[in-house]
Amino acid sequence: MQAYIFAFIAVFGYAITQVIARKIQLDWSVSPLLFIVISMSVLLPLSILTLYLTEKPNFSQISFDSWLLMIVCWIINLFAFILLVWALKNIPVAHYQIIAILTPLIWWIVAYIWYGEKLWINFFIWYSIVVLWVFITIYKKTIF
Repeated sequence: MQAYIFAFIAVFGYAITQVIARKIQLDWSVSPLLFIVISMSVLLPLSILTLYLTEKPNFSQISFDSWLLMIVCWIINLFAFILLVWALKNIPVAHYQIIAILTPLIWWIVAYIWYGEKLWINFFIWYSIVVLWVFITIYKKTIF
């Protein structure tokens, strides 16, 4: 149960940071790349501090394949973060969050391919409805 609570808090936190990122870009004209550089400059030392306060890291135990996957992850993360920050400047945060609802579908497919995780028919049916809802919601004209 604790993991679900942490997951909820993480989703809530990311949702709030996206609204803040949009405000910073729109109200103070901070470019997406400058926002990313400042964010990462602050997060790196805090992450290192947290790592050494909570774990005893042993970098020599990380395999070559793990390093390669981490590099791929860094590249994808950087690219996705650039697109996220740019998107938040150009579309409503609510539309981004609606699109983000598709994230579990992507996780589900990748987890099936990499780990052989089970695919449930009820999840597939439910997500088919969600995908349809996402497209209807984004393309529908605003009523306010």
